[in-house]
Amino acid sequence: MIVKRYHLNWVYETPDALLTCSVMKCGGKIYYAFGGHDKTLYIMNTKFEIVYNIAYDGWVRTSYAADVTGDGSDELLVGTGEGDCFVYHFDISEEKLVEIMKYRITGKINCCVAGDLFRDGTYALVYGGDNKQIVIFKDYSSASPILTTYYDDWVLTCTIGYLKIPKLKHPVYGLLVGTKSGQFQFLQIKDNNIDILYQMFLGSRINCIRIGDVSNDGYNEIVCCTDDSYIKIFNTEGERIRYIKIYDSRPVSLLIEDIDGDGANELTIGCANGFLIIYQNLEENSRNLHLKWKKRGENSIKYITSIIDEETKVRHMIYGGYERVLASIRDFEWGKKPKLQIPKHFTLSEIPRVKLESVKSISIVKHPESIQKISQEKALTHKKQVKPTEKEKKDEIPTEKEKKDEIPTEKEKKDEIPTEKEINEMAPSEINDSLDEIILTVLKEKEIVRTKTELVNSIISKGFEKEAIHSSIENLKKKNQIKYSQKPPQGWSVIT
Repeated sequence: MIVKRYHLNWVYETPDALLTCSVMKCGGKIYYAFGGHDKTLYIMNTKFEIVYNIAYDGWVRTSYAADVTGDGSDELLVGTGEGDCFVYHFDISEEKLVEIMKYRITGKINCCVAGDLFRDGTYALVYGGDNKQIVIFKDYSSASPILTTYYDDWVLTCTIGYLKIPKLKHPVYGLLVGTKSGQFQFLQIKDNNIDILYQMFLGSRINCIRIGDVSNDGYNEIVCCTDDSYIKIFNTEGERIRYIKIYDSRPVSLLIEDIDGDGANELTIGCANGFLIIYQNLEENSRNLHLKWKKRGENSIKYITSIIDEETKVRHMIYGGYERVLASIRDFEWGKKPKLQIPKHFTLSEIPRVKLESVKSISIVKHPESIQKISQEKALTHKKQVKPTEKEKKDEIPTEKEKKDEIPTEKEKKDEIPTEKEINEMAPSEINDSLDEIILTVLKEKEIVRTKTELVNSIISKGFEKEAIHSSIENLKKKNQIKYSQKPPQGWSVIT
């Protein structure tokens, strides 16, 4: 008997691949903010009507909804492929976004987040990107970043939350950062300066990093999606708790929320092959996370968020990616499971929100110059590389049932999609006619080229730049001269 584990609430087709989605709560109403490859940010109401949109020069790469003004409604942080850091206020009466801050840095913006990092009742704004920096604004009215910290590679992901570090009396409300080189770092703002509590090196690109209690012990853990196909879970001191292998794909997005109403958080993982995978923990103070269910998809899931439905009080997960849809899904077990009695080891002191002055537009477009540089040597502990040992790898070998659940059949497997590294290298430069002809000639000679990497490498050997090749491939595809097929024979070919 087949047991239904989830329900797909709705699916909304988008114009192009999605890179980000945020849920805004404004004036008692819900709005979805999403964008991606078509360089447009869309605001959609719950009737699936696009009420507003903004076009940019670069991809809409990241967004984050938070009440940064303290007025009770969410504002929206946005980061683009052109290095623009935006904050928008949503005008409820006219249903439109009003720009209240703009700042430009070099490189692409890959992540953003907001929270009371200075512990003074106002929300700081954080942006990270290809310039290998995290920049921190005191609040939305700041003319320039107040602090910055530097890394050895691109900053890909960041989040804010509480961690209870044993050597410190009180839990720390801080910023967690993950980079392309595999470095993650936990820092706090202390005396208006950056204080790095510890950092670690995981040996593989960190696609997403989140904070939440997944061991049901009353303390938050650190959870990382890494490009070596692992979900890596650490305690508040950076000690390994559990590694979960994702077979035949890479985890690229992550949500830590209670999706079935039992009081314990589940791990919701979005993968490069389009799978949405849920892991649950049914015991208190346990590392025994196991597969709950999964949903197959077509392409990479780049972002996952969630919202509680106002009528049913059920949590819905909202996700999107390269499949070019925004989707809502819910777990079928909501309210049907016994509640877990997870202990509370500490209480968090509430800091009253400060309502800032009336919304005003701050538009400063320049590059940060003399901002304090924070040395990586300030990290106190855990400056080490963490890789699974041979024994630990054996411990992660799944049971026969788990293998059956995790691994798709040959019929279901899809050919690899272009990696984010390849996509990031695409450039909107003018197309060289001779390069177009060479690409078409190569495809005609080989009839089928399995991956974009293979196609690009065969052209590079002829003396062309990688960015120009990627741009030419995309233009030829748009002109319907070449195509990529996921059906046999899989790969790139000329349209005849």
